Amino acid sequence: MGCRIVVLSGGDPFQRSDLEELISYGKSLGLRMATVPAATEKLTESRIKSIKLAGIDQVAVSIDFPVEDLHDNFRRVPGAFHKSIQAAKWIKDHGISLQINTTVTKTSLPYLEEMGDFVDSLGVSFWEVFFLIPMGRGSELEALTSEECERAFSVLAKLHQQYSYILKVTEAPHYRRYLLEHHPDIFRSKVNASFGTKHSIGQSSATVNAGKGFMFVSYKGDIYPSGFLPMDTGNVRYNAVADVYRNHPVFKKLRDVTALEGKCGICEYVKICGGSRSRAYSYTKDYLAEEPWCYYEPKKMNIEDRVVV
Repeated sequence: MGCRIVVLSGGDPFQRSDLEELISYGKSLGLRMATVPAATEKLTESRIKSIKLAGIDQVAVSIDFPVEDLHDNFRRVPGAFHKSIQAAKWIKDHGISLQINTTVTKTSLPYLEEMGDFVDSLGVSFWEVFFLIPMGRGSELEALTSEECERAFSVLAKLHQQYSYILKVTEAPHYRRYLLEHHPDIFRSKVNASFGTKHSIGQSSATVNAGKGFMFVSYKGDIYPSGFLPMDTGNVRYNAVADVYRNHPVFKKLRDVTALEGKCGICEYVKICGGSRSRAYSYTKDYLAEEPWCYYEPKKMNIEDRVVV
C-alpha cells in the first residue's frame, strides 16, 4: 500500500503485553512506528525504555491545557497532567521524538495560543491539534462554532510562523483553505510539511482525510476509514486491508470529491480540503454531508476550476 507509518493508539496501548513485539515487527518491515499511551499507572519510565529498545520512533502524550487543574478536569483524572509531563520528560530523556496531542473545544480554545507556547517549552518535534468530533464522551463537550473555528485557525497560523515544531491539524481540513486564503506563504512553506513531508506522521502532500491516505483498525480488527468515523467496512481476520482501502464502496466514495454534498460539493477548495467527513457523519449520519464547522461560503465553480496544490 506504500504505507509509511503505523500508530499504535488506544484506549491504552500499554495494556498490550506484545506492544514491543508489534513495534519490532513494524520496524523490520521498514515502517515508522509510533504509539500514544494513556496517562495511567502503566506509563512508566521502564516501559518507555522498553519500547525505545524495540525501535519506537515517536511517542505522543495528550495534554489539552497548559494548566494542571484545567487539564485534569477535562480528562476527569486527577494527576493526569503531572503524569503526562513526567512521561514527556522520560520520552525526551531516552532520545525518542516527542509528540503532544491537544483537543480543541469551546473550553480549551481561549488557551490555544498559550498551549502552543507550552508545547514548545517541552521540546516537542510534533504538535497534533485535534478539533473535536462530537462522539462518545466527546458529545458531552461544548462544540465550536464555525466562527470560533476561524479564530482557532488564526491562532494556529501565528504559531506556525513562530515555532519550528511540526504542527498538524486533525479533523479540520478547512485549515488548509484558511491558510491558502489568508497566508499562502505559510501554506506553501510549512503546512505542506505538516500534511506531507518526511517529518509528518503518515501524511501525503494531498489532503489526508478519513479513508483518504488514512485508515483505522480497531483492537478487534474492524476496519474503519477513521477512528472518528465508525463505519464498519470489514475485519482484518477476513479481509485484506489493502483491498478494503482500495475497493470498498465507502472508501472509494470518500476519495471522490464529486460525491460531496452541500457547500463542500461546490467549494473551490474541495481538492485541498473536503471537510471533516467524521464531523459531518457525527452531526448528520451522512458522511458525505457538508462540514458543519466551516465558515467559508464557496463560489460556484466547475470541478476543473477548483484549487489544486
